[in-house]
Amino acid sequence: MAGLRLLVANWLDRENPQAGGAEEHLHQMFGRLAERGHEVHLVTSGFPGASRTAFLDGLHVHRVGRRYTFGLFAAGLGLRVAGGRPFDVVVEDLNKVPLFTPTWRVSGPRLL
Repeated sequence: MAGLRLLVANWLDRENPQAGGAEEHLHQMFGRLAERGHEVHLVTSGFPGASRTAFLDGLHVHRVGRRYTFGLFAAGLGLRVAGGRPFDVVVEDLNKVPLFTPTWRVSGPRLL
């Protein structure tokens, strides 16, 4: 069976200086899924000195905006990451302000 294609949305990734336990937990969970052959893309905010993309713990990390502007750009980044290919699952890691991923025009069931 081919691996699933997952899109995960979270305000921070574990390299962000403001990251904490929630981000570590996210990377642990989805890194394990990546180890099992699933394609995991994380849409997250940038921070000073951060690259736009990274590969961390098996996750393809895509950064846009900063802590307070990420919500404005997240949906557009999600569409660019999708590249016209559907995701099997879209996960919004809701531990801060909601990103309203059900309104994003990327296909796939949503988990909030």
